Amino acid sequence: MEVVAKAEVLLLTANVAEEEQVKKYVDDTVSRFGQIDGFFNNAGVEGKQDLTEDFGSNEFQKVVSINLNGVFFGMKYVLAVMKKQGSGSIVKTASVGGIRGVGNQSGYAASKHGVVGDNWEEVGKEFVQPNPMKRFGKPEEVGYLVAFLLSDQANFINAAVVQIDGG
Repeated sequence: MEVVAKAEVLLLTANVAEEEQVKKYVDDTVSRFGQIDGFFNNAGVEGKQDLTEDFGSNEFQKVVSINLNGVFFGMKYVLAVMKKQGSGSIVKTASVGGIRGVGNQSGYAASKHGVVGDNWEEVGKEFVQPNPMKRFGKPEEVGYLVAFLLSDQANFINAAVVQIDGG
């Protein structure tokens, strides 16, 4: 995989739970670069850890607004750009919480399941078993996969759920 030594970077800050701010970061990106070739849609917060029955409605709404609405708003505006230009790649991040339940994190599990597109049937289960590698993933391990999925080498991969969970 080729690494770009001197890539131009545009740093933008936005609250992805606010649709207008997402629209603005997409518009600003297109204004600067003329197009969007790749989009890493990585919105997410964990929220407070609590039992479902004790999880506050406001906290649930905050987590869902960022994790699910934020991903949706990004897709809405970036897909419009990519459709117009006739190309582009998108990687959405859901985490392990999007494919199986995460204990004491009702909002997180529900929102990440929504990103994957599944129901949140395992919300009540706790994530207590360590993965076979017995460690957390490293940011660069996720980055390598994201870079690959956004590259021309992955053009034939579409709508796939790729688990990066250590086994």
